[in-house]
Amino acid sequence: MTGTVVVRVDPKLKRKAKLYNVNISEVVRSALRDEVQRREREGLISALERAKKVLSKVPDEEIIRAVRETRDTR
Repeated sequence: MTGTVVVRVDPKLKRKAKLYNVNISEVVRSALRDEVQRREREGLISALERAKKVLSKVPDEEIIRAVRETRDTR
C-alpha cells in the first residue's frame, strides 16, 4: 500500500526538471528513503553510545561470566 505526498515546487524549477526529464516522484522517493536510512543509522549510533556508557561501568569479569553462562545453557 502506498500513500500520497504533495510537494510544492517552484514553477521555474518544475520547468527545468521537465526539460531535463527528471522524474520528480522518483527523486523525492529516493531522497526520502535516503534520509530515513540516515536517521535510522544516527539512532543506532546513539543507542550504541548509550550502551557503551552503561557497559563501561560493568566489570569485564561480570561480562565474561554472563557470556559463559549463556553458552552453557545451549
